[in-house]
Amino acid sequence: MRIVDGHKLHWRVKDYSGERIGRLTVKRLIGRKEDRSRKPWLWECECDCGNIVEVCSPELSTQDTKSCGCLNSELAAERQRKHGHKGTREYLAWKGIKQRVFNKNNKDYEVYSKVGMSDSFANDFTAFLEDIGKIPEGMEGRVSVDRIDNTKGYVEGNVRWATDVEQARNKGRYANNKSGVTGVYNKQGKRWVATWYSSPKNQKHKSFSINKYGDELAFLMACEYRQHQIDLLNLMGAGYTENHGK
Repeated sequence: MRIVDGHKLHWRVKDYSGERIGRLTVKRLIGRKEDRSRKPWLWECECDCGNIVEVCSPELSTQDTKSCGCLNSELAAERQRKHGHKGTREYLAWKGIKQRVFNKNNKDYEVYSKVGMSDSFANDFTAFLEDIGKIPEGMEGRVSVDRIDNTKGYVEGNVRWATDVEQARNKGRYANNKSGVTGVYNKQGKRWVATWYSSPKNQKHKSFSINKYGDELAFLMACEYRQHQIDLLNLMGAGYTENHGK
């Protein structure tokens, strides 16, 4: 048994004081890490970048931790620099997502900051590209990144390339929707109206009179009629998803 920085350290436990591991220099022994069952010894380390971090003995022993985190950030940045896709449509789309999610000055930040983006995607373009793949050849018009399940964020397994039409058919309910159902609205308190697009530029609608059916029934009829039209369009390959309007 010996005393290290005021703590009794068993002779079998290595004293890391002054050792250099990766970018870390061990400064002193802090004590036990209380939030783990084995309560390993905890050391204060200074990174070459100047940050101070606390690292457990097992992590120093295996050298799993070699910096305050700056090393991983630099490696990720280096991978991005070398991936060869800078300036491509895929890279610009990825940058655009990061702007919407993380840049408080972006006009869409309020909405997309709540959507979120996985750390893997945010820190490494190559991880994003491996998951989503390159933009398929033959996709016409503007192509952007679509969240397959729009209740989830930009995370692994939930992104795809989509045209504006495909995006619209997978879009959630707008925040200003007052009826609670996408494509259904009340017109002047006289009728409930169902709307849908039979083609990207051809909007259809059908009205149900409140005077004739009553407010509740007219609303339900409009909802059911619109859903019926969406189902028919899907039978013809329109591609409306289960998340559309939700």
